[in-house]
Amino acid sequence: MSEIIRQVKFERYGVDLQIFDTYKCERDSQGFSTGRYIAGYVFAVNGKLLFEGTTAYRGKDDDELLMFACMTFCCMRLGDTARDYFDNYTPEQIEWSESSECEQLGDDLAMLRDIHHNNPNEYDAARNLMYVELAR
Repeated sequence: MSEIIRQVKFERYGVDLQIFDTYKCERDSQGFSTGRYIAGYVFAVNGKLLFEGTTAYRGKDDDELLMFACMTFCCMRLGDTARDYFDNYTPEQIEWSESSECEQLGDDLAMLRDIHHNNPNEYDAARNLMYVELAR
């Protein structure tokens, strides 16, 4: 069974994100460990799974940045990156990426990342307004 690293709920948007340990390390082209771990994530909107995948991270002390990375992947919109990024999206994923909720959540995340980086003393208060921590 996988260990949950983070589980958060952005209630305003009906979004749930669960990040879990895959117990794997990232490897370079020669098979050597890069020192980064592989985390899995699932992203659901209103209880419907939209995205699941994996990403590398540095360790438990990096879990806030890991959460931002996973949320950024799931809130990409046309214009944020190359058009071919969306080639394998399902109709439901396209619908989410084009929604006003996805756009607003992306804007909220950008603001929260900025506070995390520039005003760490204000971060906890801002974070508590954005999402509920279900597991950590």
